[in-house]
Amino acid sequence: MTKFEYVCFVSYRNSQQTNGRLNTFAKKLADEIALSFEAFLPESNVRDANGHCIFLDQHIFSNYDFDPVELGQGLCKSICWLVLFSRNYLSGSLWCASELDGMLRLEEKRLQNLGLNRNLDLGFVVPVLLAGDPENLPPSLANRKHHLVDLKKFFLRPSFATDNDFADLLTDMLDKIGRVQEVVLSKKLDICSDCGTFRLSDVGQIDGRMEIENFVKSLVPPQPTT
Repeated sequence: MTKFEYVCFVSYRNSQQTNGRLNTFAKKLADEIALSFEAFLPESNVRDANGHCIFLDQHIFSNYDFDPVELGQGLCKSICWLVLFSRNYLSGSLWCASELDGMLRLEEKRLQNLGLNRNLDLGFVVPVLLAGDPENLPPSLANRKHHLVDLKKFFLRPSFATDNDFADLLTDMLDKIGRVQEVVLSKKLDICSDCGTFRLSDVGQIDGRMEIENFVKSLVPPQPTT
């Protein structure tokens, strides 16, 4: 039987500033999910050995010392993956791009194991829009628009968690996660069984960086020149 350790993995463009807007929003969103998820999951005992139920880098790493092995484990042991999409999500350090590449690889394998090849309706990857428009999403996220959660209007609101509209969207998000866990449990397969060998491409190394740079190029079609 699958034993997930995390309700979700939160992937976002870490600004490496404790009080940066993206960092603050990601943490608040993770806190709201952590407070609310138990009623939505068929099996709600989802925590790691340190008591974390959400994989958020701010909880796991100190001094922004990201570890591709631990990031890969976090992805593999999460029910779903939330992609907090901002316009700079795929730029900069490429850690987000490496996480997205890992999500897509894991999703393909999970769907195969569940007998749902290429069926994206289940929603392992949940795009969360913080900036831009749905049309700005890379193709691998744009084809999941039916799972899109648009939180753009809440991104700059310090007290967004008390907004009724946010509560409705959070409910939808948790319902999606609960449905995914329900399907996985119904199949009685341990899709976390090979998490010990799953790895992200290490963008801190030349080979890993080249792999992810090529992955990003495959997501963003070249712009026409004049």
